[in-house]
Amino acid sequence: MTGTVLLLTSSILFLWHPSEAVKCYKCEAIDACNSPVNANDPGVSVCNDNYCISSKVEFMGMTASVRDCGTDVAFNECQTMTISGMPTTICTCKTDYCNGS
Repeated sequence: MTGTVLLLTSSILFLWHPSEAVKCYKCEAIDACNSPVNANDPGVSVCNDNYCISSKVEFMGMTASVRDCGTDVAFNECQTMTISGMPTTICTCKTDYCNGS
């Protein structure tokens, strides 16, 4: 179940493509992706891309978070939407490590 939520969120993030480099946290493990991110957690790595992304999906009382790099399509803000019946918030930002909280 948690894997399904992470797969859905990762699929959404995959829609974005790289460009100019910014350093971002990258994690998909539920514990490693809690706010704020612990950069020393083994589930957290750093990636370089155009924007940083953080997303949260709520499913059956649980919240799954994914942090990643991305995108040619960025809005430098948060947007909330419903995807497959699940409330989803996706945020993008353009400064180093801005997706850590």
